[in-house]
Amino acid sequence: MDILEWAQSQNFDNNHMVRKLAGKTQFDGPNELDLELAKRTVKDRFIVGLMNEFEESIHRFNAVMGIDESEKQGKCMKRFFVKGKKSNSNPHPEVELGSPAWELLAQMNALDIKLYEYAVRLFEEQKMLFVNSRDDVEKGRRPVNAISAANDAKRLSARIKREEARRLKREQRYAASLARPK
Repeated sequence: MDILEWAQSQNFDNNHMVRKLAGKTQFDGPNELDLELAKRTVKDRFIVGLMNEFEESIHRFNAVMGIDESEKQGKCMKRFFVKGKKSNSNPHPEVELGSPAWELLAQMNALDIKLYEYAVRLFEEQKMLFVNSRDDVEKGRRPVNAISAANDAKRLSARIKREEARRLKREQRYAASLARPK
C-alpha cells in the first residue's frame, strides 16, 4: 500500500496536534477555534524546537532545564551532534511536494499545517526569552543565561499548575451540578 492509498483509506487521525492541544478526541473534528486554542497552548506552555534548527533547539532546552553546557559537560553534546548529520528517529516515506498524496495529506491536515507555520514564527519570537542564541555565543557574545531561562520555566510551570487546578475545580463543579437531582 502506498502513501496515497493509505491516506485515502486508512488515515483517520487528521490534524492530530491541533486536536490533542485543544483537548479533542480522535473522533471530534477540530475547527479554527480549536486551532486558536492550540496556538495559545503552544505559546503559553512550550519552548518550541525545530528539526531544521536542531542544535539551537537543544541549546534552548538545555538553558530552560538548567543543563550546564560548559566544556566539561559539552563532551556529551559533541558526541550527540555529529557535524552535518541530523536525523529524525522515525523513518517516513518521502512524499513529493505537489503530488496527489501531498495534496490530499495537506488538505486533510490543514489545521496542523497552520499550527506548524505558527510554531516556526513562535520559534523566532522565543529567541527573546534567551539572553543570546547559540549563534551569538559562537560570535563571542555573552552566553545563554540558563538561570534566567530556568526561572522563566519554573514560573511558567507554576502558572500551568495553577491553571490546571482551576480547570479541575471547574470540571468537578460541573460534574457535581449534573449529579444533583432536579
